[in-house]
Amino acid sequence: MQQFQDLINILGQELALFTELRDLLTGELKFIKTFDADKLAANVKAKQTLELRLKILEQARLETIAALSQGLGLDGQEVTLKDLAQHAPSGQREKIVKLQKVFKRLADEVKNKVETNARLVDSSLRLIYNLQRIIINAVEEPTTYQRAGQINGPDVVVARTKRRI
Repeated sequence: MQQFQDLINILGQELALFTELRDLLTGELKFIKTFDADKLAANVKAKQTLELRLKILEQARLETIAALSQGLGLDGQEVTLKDLAQHAPSGQREKIVKLQKVFKRLADEVKNKVETNARLVDSSLRLIYNLQRIIINAVEEPTTYQRAGQINGPDVVVARTKRRI
């Protein structure tokens, strides 16, 4: 049945894009660790482009599944790949089952990488915030090592210069 082959082709294309997404997430981890903002920004743009491509394929997959479901008398909203595989010709059945297993494994990998990257970004942002607070406090508050009555800041040079003249 041609619709099953169309579904297999769409799933194969989606699988290739998910593999590309996994690879982008792996690279993103390196950019986060090295604070390489330019490469991180380029990586984010690549992920956004990939997301658009995935949405197009998802729509094609949903339309193909709806047509297959209708032809088989199944509920298109509740049907799974496993359900469709049971109705597919034997050669296509194995391909669909294999694609389903690969997708599950790849989806788990992508989920783990996203969670890891998100935790690392969160930790980095907290570190930057804390460093910012330390710097602000250091600038705003005088140190405890000053002599009593000493003037701080740029006025010190001017005040001392005027006194010497």
